[in-house]
Amino acid sequence: MGGIGKTTLAKSVYNNLKIEQHFNVRAWLCVSVKAKVDTLLADIYESLAGKKFKSITRVNLIRNLQEKLGSKRYLLVLDDVWDEELAYWDEFRRCILQVQSDNGSGIIVTTRKLNIGRNATFGDSYSLERLSYDDS
Repeated sequence: MGGIGKTTLAKSVYNNLKIEQHFNVRAWLCVSVKAKVDTLLADIYESLAGKKFKSITRVNLIRNLQEKLGSKRYLLVLDDVWDEELAYWDEFRRCILQVQSDNGSGIIVTTRKLNIGRNATFGDSYSLERLSYDDS
């Protein structure tokens, strides 16, 4: 369901001082439209580097992400994701795992589609409940 606070909760985590201090690099991407995996990877690079990605090959994308992130601990937020296709998330996961080191980096995905929670998950998945009338 839209409007129950998924993005607000993710922003609260993302902007928390302890989170900022814990992660060397943070990036926030709004992914509301269906994009090819290479486009998503390029958007991640551009968010981290602050400049456009010039090469068009996936190998170069992954290499540049590896160089940009190195062994840094990063937090990546993919907000408002709509693509439910399992093959898409398997492909993205294979690519990002080539970049990700086992140093406590994290990825947060917000979505209103339950299948994405199942398909895109890199770990735990949580569903937010609707707020009561008084709380909202």
